[in-house]
Amino acid sequence: MGDRPADPQAVFRPYLDVLDEAAASDPEIRKIMEAWHEEVITDIVTGLQLAGHYTEETRHIRGTLAFTQLDYVATLWTRRKFEPNREHDLEVLADSWHHLLCD
Repeated sequence: MGDRPADPQAVFRPYLDVLDEAAASDPEIRKIMEAWHEEVITDIVTGLQLAGHYTEETRHIRGTLAFTQLDYVATLWTRRKFEPNREHDLEVLADSWHHLLCD
């Protein structure tokens, strides 16, 4: 673990930001990003199915909201090097996820 960066999100986020910006104007990149997001969301939906949580009709939107919340918070944290409310952010995110993903 000695070579591992303290904050891996800081390493990857610039690349993800470039992809997000490129997706706004390049349909091919947009399609790749949407497929990647959908892959993550599908994993969340599968977890909800396996756990027997919620109805089929609501699982996808729950997974979508959970993923996009995490992505948004991670983006904020890497763009703002000093985030004074990280503990509060995590508490609110965890509360939201509990509502979205737990019975």
